[in-house]
Amino acid sequence: MTNDEININLIKSTGIYILALVLFFSCGNKEKISDDGVEIPQHVSIAAPDSVFAGNSFFIDILSSGKSWKNSGEVWVTAALGTYVFPINEKIEIDSSITKKSGILFIDYRVKDIGYASKKVMIKPREGIGTLPSFVGPKSILTTMKTPAMIIGNTVDEFGNPVAEGTEHQYNLLRPDLSEEQHFIKTKNLLSHYTFYAKEKTGKTLIGITADNARSEERHVDEQPGSTTTAEMEAFTGKLKADGRSFVSLSTEKLLDKLGNSVVDGTLVNFFVESKNYRDTYTGITVDGRAKFNLRHPEREGIFTVRANCDGITGKTISLEFVSAFKPFNITYNKQEGLLEIGPVYSYLGQLVPDDDEIIYRITNEDNLRINGITETRKGWASISLDELFLDKNKNYNIICEIGGKEETFDFIYE
Repeated sequence: MTNDEININLIKSTGIYILALVLFFSCGNKEKISDDGVEIPQHVSIAAPDSVFAGNSFFIDILSSGKSWKNSGEVWVTAALGTYVFPINEKIEIDSSITKKSGILFIDYRVKDIGYASKKVMIKPREGIGTLPSFVGPKSILTTMKTPAMIIGNTVDEFGNPVAEGTEHQYNLLRPDLSEEQHFIKTKNLLSHYTFYAKEKTGKTLIGITADNARSEERHVDEQPGSTTTAEMEAFTGKLKADGRSFVSLSTEKLLDKLGNSVVDGTLVNFFVESKNYRDTYTGITVDGRAKFNLRHPEREGIFTVRANCDGITGKTISLEFVSAFKPFNITYNKQEGLLEIGPVYSYLGQLVPDDDEIIYRITNEDNLRINGITETRKGWASISLDELFLDKNKNYNIICEIGGKEETFDFIYE
């Protein structure tokens, strides 16, 4: 075969190969037609951004073999706020009402309910703005126990989306000793938190959090004193009148915890009061570290002891001396009337005692007779009718009269 024949055959072979390639690609790019005449694109893809910020709009385009496709099908968009269906014969805009909530937005291209392409778009939160949600607890901690409190921050954008992971929160604290603290904490699992402990000084710790353009409300934790280590009564000197009407106010010394802080207002204190024939418990609550109670004067003289108890701590005992509120008085025998006359009875202020004050008496004799009774005052006087006691005449008797702890005695012969 000559060279000319070889070249002619090579040209024919190359032409046939090129024609085959043209026919192949022409047939491959041709759209399919479904049984009901709907065109189905080939090599479909979705043109959309990989991510947008919350509240931003964007456009979607369906591509068939790299070219925009508008002939058939629907676009289904699923976001946090719901699912939306768009026809393919118009430009598809995903507006801000759909992208307000952060998360993944799903896009599906479907023809006759069959999916041919899909894409995910990440909706990212914006920077924090407005009020920064914060939570604190417990509301109070004890200085003596070094107990902790925690503050939690959760920044959200203008649409309420938590900010991106790793956003830095600045914690600002003003402590009871007026020292200032700043701590920078990054969000993890959408939250940040800071733990702090009570200091020695009592008072309020004020807390605020800032991040981006967001600010938290001011929070506070009360740093309270611990239990008292003392329960001592204030000393009381002087004698008190046993008049049965007046009151004496008794107070504890300032109750302090082990760090020297006054116990919290409202702490309950018990006061144990005792005498020879009396025992009772009174209660008080602390105000500015001290608790008080009022003790009514007894009607009879005597020694009373008082001790305080708070949180299991009992203080030392103090003593109160109550003396008679009455001046010495006379007892006389009125033979003509058969009466023992008592009085006049004066108070320590020099006034006649009120009516109906009780005078307790006891009459005895050498035969071991014992008569006990009560008589009452009238205009400062009292009397006892001996005839009503059926005493034996011409015998020696002794009477003891007592009012408010003041006693007088008198010997007489009943005639």
